[in-house]
Amino acid sequence: MVSKVLTENIFLLWSNHTTFSLPLIVKCHSLQPSKEEQNDGTVEGLECQINPSRSLGGQCKKCILEKCPAAIEVDVLYRLKSEMLELQVQLPEVEMLMDLLRHVESCQARCNEILNGPINLKQNVEVLLQELESITVNIPELKLLRQYHGDAVSWISHFNDVHVNIHEREDQENVVDELQCILKQGLLLRIQVDELPLVEVELKKAYCRKEALKVFNASARRTKMTLFSIQQLMEEAAMLQIEGEQLFVDVSGVLAAAMHWEERAAHIFATEAQMSDFEDVIRTSKDIHVILPSLDDVKDAISMAKSWLKNSKPFLGSSFPAAHPSCSLLKVEALKELVSQSKLLKISLEERTMIHSVLKNCLEWEHDSCSLLEEVDCLFNTNNIDNALINGLIPKIEHLVTMIESILETGLSLGFDFDEIPKLQNARSILQWCSKALSFCSVAPALPGIESLMENAEHLPVTCASSALCSSLIDGVKWLKKASEVIPVSCNGKICKLSDAEEVLSEVQRIKVSFPLMVGQLLKAIEKHKLWKEQILIFFGLKTEERSWSKLLQLKELGKDDAFSCCELDMVLSETEKVEKWKLHCMDIVGHPVGDVNSLLDALVKIKHTLDRSLYIYKKSRGCNPRDPCIHCFSDIKDQELLTCSICKDCYHLQCLGATLGHQSDAEAYVCSYCQFIGSGSISRNGGALRFGGKRPELNMLIELLSDAEGLCVG
Repeated sequence: MVSKVLTENIFLLWSNHTTFSLPLIVKCHSLQPSKEEQNDGTVEGLECQINPSRSLGGQCKKCILEKCPAAIEVDVLYRLKSEMLELQVQLPEVEMLMDLLRHVESCQARCNEILNGPINLKQNVEVLLQELESITVNIPELKLLRQYHGDAVSWISHFNDVHVNIHEREDQENVVDELQCILKQGLLLRIQVDELPLVEVELKKAYCRKEALKVFNASARRTKMTLFSIQQLMEEAAMLQIEGEQLFVDVSGVLAAAMHWEERAAHIFATEAQMSDFEDVIRTSKDIHVILPSLDDVKDAISMAKSWLKNSKPFLGSSFPAAHPSCSLLKVEALKELVSQSKLLKISLEERTMIHSVLKNCLEWEHDSCSLLEEVDCLFNTNNIDNALINGLIPKIEHLVTMIESILETGLSLGFDFDEIPKLQNARSILQWCSKALSFCSVAPALPGIESLMENAEHLPVTCASSALCSSLIDGVKWLKKASEVIPVSCNGKICKLSDAEEVLSEVQRIKVSFPLMVGQLLKAIEKHKLWKEQILIFFGLKTEERSWSKLLQLKELGKDDAFSCCELDMVLSETEKVEKWKLHCMDIVGHPVGDVNSLLDALVKIKHTLDRSLYIYKKSRGCNPRDPCIHCFSDIKDQELLTCSICKDCYHLQCLGATLGHQSDAEAYVCSYCQFIGSGSISRNGGALRFGGKRPELNMLIELLSDAEGLCVG
């Protein structure tokens, strides 16, 4: 009966594929099977069901009773579940295992939900991890979530370590690097952490501190920050609410100093301050370790001003070339450029006013000189020059010359290379020449003066010399030269013909300038020539013995002075030359006169006296009674005292003997030189009356001279 029941139960289990509980299977197994049941394998099949179920139940029980977190793998639970379903045995641990699996699946779902969405550390991760802290199953999603949580916690811890006293650190560059690394790591976290925005803020603060430290390290690094960057730095510090830190308080002081400097720079630019103010601003900028925007402008203003002062120095005061003749003249265009540049100067300079004054003086001088040159040009264009106009021209020219000399002196004292200076100098030279030429209208100039004036005319500027006034005066001076050359008085050895003088006189109608005195001289010269010719005709109309040598010489000299080239002048010169040659011949024959007599006439008179003495001696030897002249000079001047020789009774003037009468007894005892010679055979040392100087001409030569004198035109 038992066996039958067992067989039915087992058949029922297998035939219906129904899951039976393990106690039921064990109960069936505890019944005593029959031999038939043992033979058909029913009992063996039941044993095969019981043994795995027990093993599986043990494993399930072990999983359910496990207390260590994450000790059981999820795959183990699913394997146990699968095996339990295959055994079709209902174990008591199955429900518990299924509950555990359902709990695991719920945890997986929650973890996946968190992993697939934004993960927040505080809101869901920590709550879930705290809730599943004791779960014994090792859920991969939970493990991953725990890893993410660990990374986040470690990251937060690292950040907190760095954040401690972060604003007091001096190595803000390292702080920036560390925060950048933390931020980079934080961005890689799968879990959102509340500290990440704080890291970004702290990184910005670290950047600010790093830039702020550069302000104070600028001098050591020889680099400076710009004022704009410092302003931005302080604005960012204010936004980050760290402007109260000591570092930024110090930076604020630097910024305030820089802003004050900029305000001062703007003020000196606006007011065009003095050079000293600009230089003081440059000096104060050295203590400000900031790139000041206006510093380059200030330096450029000073550099431009100094360069301008250097260039303007030659144009100011004692630096003028007038004070230093060795210097070259200044250019007006350069001065105008300096004045133009002075308008761009930002610095107040006294020299700017001086340069403007110099330019004003130059422009006024140029205006005055141009006006004066225009007045001179008007004068040069004068066409008709009559006597009345000449009388007014000379004072006007002299006035213009005075004005030109005055304005030239002023222009040269300015020291500039004015284009008008050579024009004024040329105008002065021409005016002086014109004044000299016009002065010849009222005088009769000498030929050297006219030639000098003509020579000066050749050096006059062509443009001015071609003017109406100069052309007229040049033509007039040329006529003057011709007129002066034909006048005998100034012909310098060249004697012109009367026809030449008449031709020059006829040309006076052609010239525009009148020279009345020179015309008068020409007319007077022609008149003198005619008068001289009349005297020549009268002279040669006389008999030979009536023509005197002195008159011929006088006519010769008058001819040289007054006569033009003519046959009468040639005749006078020829006759004079004949007489001169005859006189020279006489001098050769007679020799030099005796004593103080130097003329040929005295020599001939002396010869005559000698002949008279010879005749006297000759007649006396013949017993004749000649007159009683002085035996020495053969003159019987009665008012002179005579000495008479006590032997021969010849008479001598005391003056001719060169002696004085001491006593009357001396006069009675006087013996002449001839008697002394006859008596003693000796003569006194001075020769007495026997002395006669000069040559002793032959009588036949004197006769020849008398023969030659018969062909002379004078007696």
